[in-house]
Amino acid sequence: QPPEKMSDGNWIMGGVRCAKGLKDAKGGDRPAVAISAGDDLTKWTLVVIDRGEVSRCWGEATVDVCGPFVTLVSRPGWKNDPSVALVATSADYGRTWTELRPSNLPMVTAKPFTGRLSDGRRYAVNSMTADGKWSRDSIVLALSRPGEWAYSQALLVRSGDDFKPDAHGKRTKMCYPAAVERDGKLYIGYSIGSRGGNCNDAELAVVPLK
Repeated sequence: QPPEKMSDGNWIMGGVRCAKGLKDAKGGDRPAVAISAGDDLTKWTLVVIDRGEVSRCWGEATVDVCGPFVTLVSRPGWKNDPSVALVATSADYGRTWTELRPSNLPMVTAKPFTGRLSDGRRYAVNSMTADGKWSRDSIVLALSRPGEWAYSQALLVRSGDDFKPDAHGKRTKMCYPAAVERDGKLYIGYSIGSRGGNCNDAELAVVPLK
């Protein structure tokens, strides 16, 4: 996730604290945020989120900022874990956090992306369908109403049904989205492919905000 500037002058970005190779990395792989020292983007403080009662997680996470309040949304863990987004919140610019907890937002095991539109609507992008379970066969845009916290609408941007299976009968998978707003449109880029091993192409969806 690109760094986002907070009203206290620091920048913040969400991600994963990968434990492999890190000395004294307690708690395994976990969601985390990095907070800058003002505009000095060479100095960062890592804040790792407490897993709480979540037994397993991978931790690829994104953050949504509104004043001192920061919401972290993380992908769930692995296959057979509950397929819902994991969330944590901060009220002090990301310095301290609640424990990670399951939400009621369906989400597959792929990195989500969240943000806030210029009209005040919050959004999230990932594969988020009630019947999706662990399939990365869609890109969904979830939206709140202006100024509200909860997502209240979900729009299907792209579906695996739009593509024919490949020569081996595999369905196209879409995942790892990112988005940026410009000139009244939301541009959503994401990985697309079925070859495995992250040997994927990229696709861009252009969504008019109206």
